Amino acid sequence: MNIKLRVKNLIFKYATRDPFRLCKLLKIQVKYKELGYIRGYYTKCLRKKIVVLNENLDELSMRVVLAHELGHAILHRKEINMMKESFMFPKHSQVEKEANKFAAELLIDESYFYEQSPKSELELEIFEELRGLKYE
Repeated sequence: MNIKLRVKNLIFKYATRDPFRLCKLLKIQVKYKELGYIRGYYTKCLRKKIVVLNENLDELSMRVVLAHELGHAILHRKEINMMKESFMFPKHSQVEKEANKFAAELLIDESYFYEQSPKSELELEIFEELRGLKYE
């Protein structure tokens, strides 16, 4: 599966890297709920695609988790996945690795790190992990 090419085609077709906008254009509902330690998940109910995000996440985390879950919606249409407490969890699962790679390809373009500066240690860790996934 060529995730890089799939993301490139998606960005070209819809002219955006914004996972919120892409969900809207792809008719994927985004809902917010108290999920405890779960950051988000993708599901399908009566043929409707739905991503549920933990309402307690900060803006950056919501964006990353939504990009990850959008990856599941596009790459793994039949599975239901939950992004748990750890940012990129579990690292050993191929399905999760693919969703993480999708998120990295979607959220990071060539100039991204020149335009952004992390506001916290957590943001720096997330940026570094995404960059590592994108360029592996």
